[in-house]
Amino acid sequence: MSTTTSKKLVFKPLDDDCLLDGQLHPAIRQRLNRIRELPITGVANLVGVERVEGVAQLVWEFVPGQNLEEVQADEKTWERIAREVILAIESLHAAGIVHGAIHERNAIVVRDGTVRLTHVSPLLWTETGNDVQDAIAMLNERVALQIPGSDLAGVLTEARRDNWTLDKLYRRLHPSAPQEVEHAAPRLRKRSVLAAALVALVGVAIAMGLFWYYQHQVSGLLPLPGTPGLGRGAGEVIRPLTFVRLTPFSRALSPAHRGEGGWS
Repeated sequence: MSTTTSKKLVFKPLDDDCLLDGQLHPAIRQRLNRIRELPITGVANLVGVERVEGVAQLVWEFVPGQNLEEVQADEKTWERIAREVILAIESLHAAGIVHGAIHERNAIVVRDGTVRLTHVSPLLWTETGNDVQDAIAMLNERVALQIPGSDLAGVLTEARRDNWTLDKLYRRLHPSAPQEVEHAAPRLRKRSVLAAALVALVGVAIAMGLFWYYQHQVSGLLPLPGTPGLGRGAGEVIRPLTFVRLTPFSRALSPAHRGEGGWS
């Protein structure tokens, strides 16, 4: 029984490399579960996996808008699009996910001007550098094609040639970003130092408490000098007995119960 909804979906066939004996490979299943749970607005939602006419397919949310192949814009708009693409990719990387399929058709500009990435690859990509290079190359080609000779085209060409990081490119496109980051970093470092100091103080307090308790217990076990019947010298520690409750398994290992269980 199928249920029809007004929500538009996009079906994308899974590569054979993602399947094992006709089922999702466990590692691929784990990756898809992580993608499905991403709390990132810059990435389209993965609905799930279904078989359509015997073929396993990824089911993605449909994102209305224009992909970057269709976008025609001025330099200011392309600069904003570039920043949106960078933020979406960095959000993915921060969540431990490499997109693995960055190209014009998988980057959608929606009506409010934001960019959403679609069709995160189900394959086990691990190198974030692939996303970085593909994103800069994609933006460089689109801008150079539409507004050649612009300042943005020059920046993207330099970024592509010199293998910039996305962070460096974002700072270049957003001059106020470096100042914000520089102010934020010392605060984070100070908080980390204070937290480490607090943990150290708590550890020292616990250690001193345990030491005091141990000393107190030991002093309580010291016999008085000349105590008759103990058979021990003055000042010698008498260790208390330790009682251990037998579980069924430990009872089977006890010499008094061998032969009852699997041990004979």
